[in-house]
Amino acid sequence: MNVMIKSIIFDANGVIQGINRNEVIFGANRLRLHQVRYFIMAITSEAHRIANKGIYKTKEETIQALAREFPGKERQLREVYSGNWESFFRLYPKVRKLLEELLRN
Repeated sequence: MNVMIKSIIFDANGVIQGINRNEVIFGANRLRLHQVRYFIMAITSEAHRIANKGIYKTKEETIQALAREFPGKERQLREVYSGNWESFFRLYPKVRKLLEELLRN
């Protein structure tokens, strides 16, 4: 039986990728101590969950939603969310291998 895959859905955070703690602590875009609280607020927020579903198309839309969710914290949330914090996340090696195999076929 020949099956054609049309779509693949992944649950990214904690399933196909994890936080690279070394990058968070020692990397070029590392968080400063005062930023850690806001980073955690951002990545555990409802706005971030909605952004992960693709509803917000830009970082700016997500930042505006974060500002609504956490009034008075926009500057701090913008500081951590606008940076290159995506570099903190890494694909798990087995997932990378699977994705490479899927892309070859």
